[in-house]
Amino acid sequence: MPMEPLKKILVALDGSDRSFEAIKYIAKVPMFRNTDAEFCLFGIYDAMPRYMQDMGKDPMFRKTYSEVQHWENQKKRDLRDFLEKCGKTLVDAGIGESNVKTKYQKKKVGIARDIIAEAKSGYGALMIGRKGAGVMKNVVLGSTAMKLLSAITEMPLALVGRDIPTPGKIIVAMDNSDYSMRAVDFVAANLSGKDYKIHLVHAVRDDVDTPAEMTEHFIDEIAPVLNDAKARLVQSGFAEDSVVIKILTKQRSRAKAVMDEAENEEIGTIMTGRRGLNKVVEFFMGRVSNKIVQMARFNAVWVVT
Repeated sequence: MPMEPLKKILVALDGSDRSFEAIKYIAKVPMFRNTDAEFCLFGIYDAMPRYMQDMGKDPMFRKTYSEVQHWENQKKRDLRDFLEKCGKTLVDAGIGESNVKTKYQKKKVGIARDIIAEAKSGYGALMIGRKGAGVMKNVVLGSTAMKLLSAITEMPLALVGRDIPTPGKIIVAMDNSDYSMRAVDFVAANLSGKDYKIHLVHAVRDDVDTPAEMTEHFIDEIAPVLNDAKARLVQSGFAEDSVVIKILTKQRSRAKAVMDEAENEEIGTIMTGRRGLNKVVEFFMGRVSNKIVQMARFNAVWVVT
């Protein structure tokens, strides 16, 4: 059954320059031009701790309470202004004003859990900016992004890096699973007719000692899958010469091979299937899609379920 185009997208923002990268990405990629999709720009501001609320009842602490209340109100105003700036950026980029909504709320349970609750209230996809953490900033995502990756399993999730290169090119990381074909169907439903060039990429993990006949076996096994994927895209409206099949051999790391292809071809967006992202342990130690998510600091990675 064909996948439906996105109709409602949640964009989680925290007021930082890193989160604004998601807005810059939406503004410049062809995927979001001339779309009927609605974007909800969603933010959560810090709430006054409960013990502070109780202190406000005590005359001895009313001054402190007033200062903290002012701090909370300023957080709210700053977030509101940031979301308005984000909305204006999208409208200026050509997205219909009626297609851009803003929503902000006081933190209820926790940032990640509040985003998850909102995402599960009728959206078709979630977009967030990725964020480095401490000395591992070049590898590990921010804690909120990690929690969302493990919890958002029923809709596509996009993690947007910074300085995204060429917006009109996409890599779909392919294997012979249903997960990667779902990513192909997502591209067919949302990008057809949007002037994209699609690279269907499969990396064969072997080394110089791998017998040539085994490499040929791997190629023979994946070739029909890639041909089927291309046929689906062409049938959805892509020009045949806009869909490129690439089988990369002699690769020690399939994830690195995909990332090298993205760098060499200046491709800003990577699509991958969700397999292996539903458990935190698998997220850190797991499969190709997991490693791509961690490595793609300068790309937007769509994890398609």
